[in-house]
This record gives sequence, structure tokens and C-alpha cells, in this order.
Amino acid sequence: MQDSLRDRLSAALASNATDQELRQLAEAALSNTQDSCHVPEPEPDIPKVLIDCDPGGDDVVALFWLLSMQHQHACSIVGVTTTEGNVKAPLTYAAADKVLTLLSSVVDASIPICAQTPTSARQGTAAERGAARKQYAAKVFTDMRSSDAGDGLEDAAHIHGKDGMGGLASQLQGRGDYLTAPESYERLINTLIANPHQITILATGPLTNLADAERAKPGVLKLAKRIIIMGGAISSGGNITPLAEFNFAFDPSSAHLVMEKAGLTDIMLMPLDITTSLVCTDALTEQVVGRKLMRQQDQCQRPQQDRYSASVEGCKLFYRDLSDFMCETNMAYKETGGAVGFLVHDASTVAALFYPETLRFQRAQLRVVQGDNQQATEHALGGFTFVDNRHAAKTSANCWIGCSIDSSACLSIMVQDIKMLVNALPIETMAHAHPSYSPRSRLT
Repeated sequence: MQDSLRDRLSAALASNATDQELRQLAEAALSNTQDSCHVPEPEPDIPKVLIDCDPGGDDVVALFWLLSMQHQHACSIVGVTTTEGNVKAPLTYAAADKVLTLLSSVVDASIPICAQTPTSARQGTAAERGAARKQYAAKVFTDMRSSDAGDGLEDAAHIHGKDGMGGLASQLQGRGDYLTAPESYERLINTLIANPHQITILATGPLTNLADAERAKPGVLKLAKRIIIMGGAISSGGNITPLAEFNFAFDPSSAHLVMEKAGLTDIMLMPLDITTSLVCTDALTEQVVGRKLMRQQDQCQRPQQDRYSASVEGCKLFYRDLSDFMCETNMAYKETGGAVGFLVHDASTVAALFYPETLRFQRAQLRVVQGDNQQATEHALGGFTFVDNRHAAKTSANCWIGCSIDSSACLSIMVQDIKMLVNALPIETMAHAHPSYSPRSRLT
């Protein structure tokens, strides 16, 4: 085609063609050149991620980080499934929904947020599930002081606040409805079947949803591209019992099923042994929210429900207030080994996916004890994890265990990525600008 146009142009010049004829031929030549040079951009080879979580302050930080990675076009989030754990299921759903609503101007509004039905009706009809959720939510929101959860193991409201977010949830807007949200374990099944060997699951809470998916559809977890789990404690000791980490102790039978019975061989596990070095300090929080906001006193005259708008100012204020609450509870319960800050256990899963150079792993054959935690005493063994390090042949290695982490690098990367997300939000007008808030005053 180009040779033909060239020949026609040469002939036109030789025959003293009019300016109009030459212009038409030149435009045709340019148009053809542009079309021939245009090559469609290939679809980016980025991870498709589903996060299964129980927000929880550190889950919120992990969500911020993961949403930042999507904002940077490093991944595509295909779903957020919530589970009971740090607080009750209606509250973990509400927390996830409100975080995504807060960041709605910079994240994909179509990300599905899914909820967990009480065990008694989880496999029931839509009507049975709806009725069970309505009854359960009414009980939870009426009496948020209750701490019974799951198999009798206490939840972690003493660390994360009764709503999972340091008492801040009531000041955030949400868009979803726990009563009608899709069922978490079914969303897992459907997503894996529709996208075989393409989905990365980040599991930052108890493994109830993953286990329910496997029970309902045996072998479905093998359809995941990879599964990265925050859970277990190998040699560090537990954080909810002397031996067990909270996520595994909360639902030990589900942890046992996922880790040992589902036939998975390449789980990536982030245990307490490394996550307890991820202490987010005031200095790191200041990197996200700025020095001025960290230092000023609260002189808020606005209605509390308007405190955290979907703006850069409102988001920074929320992030600081949540960090402040988490720091105080972590210090009160001696979680950080004396460091002034709060633990971001769940952020380790995001680091493992996007910044693997910050971690070292050991191939292992892991076991999870299913012991009964009906009475969560210091003698309870449920959720206890161990590795056989004897030099005998191992025929069923099932995971890669994080054994060391460059915590300084990991935390620095985390706050810079979160800062990038927060600063992408719209700026509030001066008439609605947020006042600051006094640190160290939200322990309830």
C-alpha cells in the first residue's frame, strides 16, 4: 500500500497535479502510515488478587497497601471477602466496606465486598441466610461489648476496638449492606472456577472461608495461582495462647484443613516469627499524614459523622487516628517488645506478593493441631503449628515459611506506597477542611 501511494505521489508531481490533489494523496499516505505503526498494547501481566480478611487495624493497613498497588496498576483486585475474627462478621464486613468507600475516588468501585453468614445458616437458602444475618447483626450492633466468638475463643476487640477500627467506624460512610452482601466462601469458589490458576489469595484472617470453599467444592483451592497466609507461629510462641497465633487458634479445624488436607503444596506462610518485627511507629505514620497533622491538637467543631471525608485530608485524619488507637492498645498489651508503635502483621502478605526481595523463605512440612479451644486457656493447643526439622525424608512438604524479613525496608516501602494512594485523593475545600486530632487519646 505504501509503495502504491509513493508511486501515485511521484506520478502526480510529474504531471503537475493540482494542490488539492497533492494534499489528498499526502493525507492518505500519512493516515496509512499511522495505522500501520499502531500496535495494540498487550494486557499487562499483573496479579489478580482476592483478599480474605477480618478488619482489624492491621487488615485495614494491608487493604490500604493493596489498594495502592492497584492504583499503581501493579494488580487487579477481584474481590474482598470478609470473615469473623478480630471482631464479629457484620463488623468486619462494615469495616472493609467503609475503607473502600473512603478511598472510592481512587479505587475501582466495582470491587465486590462479601460477607460471612453465621455457621448455622451458611449453607442454607438465601432466605435462611438473610434471616440469620439479620438476627446476628442486630445482636452484634446492640451489644458490641460481647467478646465471645467462633469456637469460644475470644476475639481481638481489645486490640482493634469493638468495631475493628478503634471506634472510628461510626464516623465513616459505607455503601454496602451486610444483610444482602454475597457470601464470602461462594465468591471464593466462583472466582477461582472462573479464573483457574490466575488468582492470588491473600488470607489475613482465620481460614474459615477458604476451608468452607474447600468443603463445598473439594479441590477448588488448587485452582488458585498462589495462596499467601498470615498465620501460625513456628518458634516464636503464640499471641493468643502460649503456643498459637490468633488466626489459626480462632478456627483451628479450618487452618488444619487448608494447610494439611487440601493437597496444597506451595502455600506461602507469614508466621508471627517474622510479623512481630513489623512495628509501624509514629515516625512511619508521619510519613503518610505529614508532620503538621501529627503535631497539632484537636479542635474539632464538626459533627463526628463528617470527620472522615473521602478526601486527602479526611483520609489522613482517619489513618492517623487509627494508628494512634492501635499504637496505644499494642503498647497497653505489650505487643511490640517495647517499641512505640503497632504491629502490622497482615501487611506481610502484601510484601510477599509485591516485594519478595524483603523476605527469605524455608521450605517445610507444616502441621496444625486441631485441638479444642472451647475453653481458651493457656493449655489450649488448637492452632499450634510446628515443623519437623529432623533429618528424615519429608514426603509432603506443603508450604514456604517466611523465616526472615527486612522489616526496615518493608515498612518504608509500605508507607511510601500508602502515601501515594492517600495523596491521590481529592483535596478538600478550605470551608470543609478537617481540624487535627490529639494523639494518644482514643483508648477505650
